[in-house]
Amino acid sequence: MCAIIAHAEAFGIAGDESPQRLTGERELLRDIEYVRLRAALAMGLGDVTGRVLPKVMLISKSHRGDIRSRYFVPSSCHPTHAVSGALCLATAATFSDTVVARFLPTPSPPGRW
Repeated sequence: MCAIIAHAEAFGIAGDESPQRLTGERELLRDIEYVRLRAALAMGLGDVTGRVLPKVMLISKSHRGDIRSRYFVPSSCHPTHAVSGALCLATAATFSDTVVARFLPTPSPPGRW
């Protein structure tokens, strides 16, 4: 799965907002869609208008764990997190130069969970 993982603060949110509240933030959704469409072009996916991939995850520091994520489909913040999105986050955690790794005490080495 193709995904875009970005820092929630880069989009002007804390990351602890409810999915319902984020879905109501039309300007936020517009900004996310702008980035999603341009990232898709950079990934070689072409124009993804009207398609669901790539998905967008905005991450922030969690008070209960290492990371908190909000999972977006093109028109809303999904109330749950898809397994495919969780796998993208877990994979990004294994590389030291990712936005996900910046939230972790030490990136997990590949193949070591």
